[in-house]
Amino acid sequence: MQRPRRRGFIGAIAGAALLASLVPAVASAVVGPATQLVWTSQPTTTAHGASIAPVSVSIEDAGNQVVTSSTATVSLAILSNPGGGTLAGTTSVAAVSGVATFSGLSINRSGTGYTLTAASGSLTGATSSARAPSERTDNTASSSSGAVGDEVRRLSMAGGHGTHTLSPRGLREVARAR
Repeated sequence: MQRPRRRGFIGAIAGAALLASLVPAVASAVVGPATQLVWTSQPTTTAHGASIAPVSVSIEDAGNQVVTSSTATVSLAILSNPGGGTLAGTTSVAAVSGVATFSGLSINRSGTGYTLTAASGSLTGATSSARAPSERTDNTASSSSGAVGDEVRRLSMAGGHGTHTLSPRGLREVARAR
């Protein structure tokens, strides 16, 4: 009696195991139709009026895969507007390989909790995390209204030493010393 060949059997099992390990990789690479927008890079906190670092929104399918064939136009707007600011810059761009990138955006007023919303046709929109265009940054002067017609300048000193009120002359002297 001849003994059955096991090489073929073991080879078949190894081949099946290899095939089974490849199926999830192939299945996850299949991209469906675009269904949603997702923030790829969130807006950062900046001084009001200053440009926000570039932000991007991806166009994805229901399986969270970027739809690289999409060139849909994505638009941004302020959703939560605690300071009554205006979003400036190019707020609508066409996606490139499924990603819309926005640069040169700014909000002209300070406030805590600004959020942006991304929209594109019938896709499910996305809301950014809350950010705050700050009233001032270290070593940056900003003006505010003072007592009856007086112009008051505030300077936020580096090192977190608080806000100091200076006369216009004092402010010029600080600026010259830099």
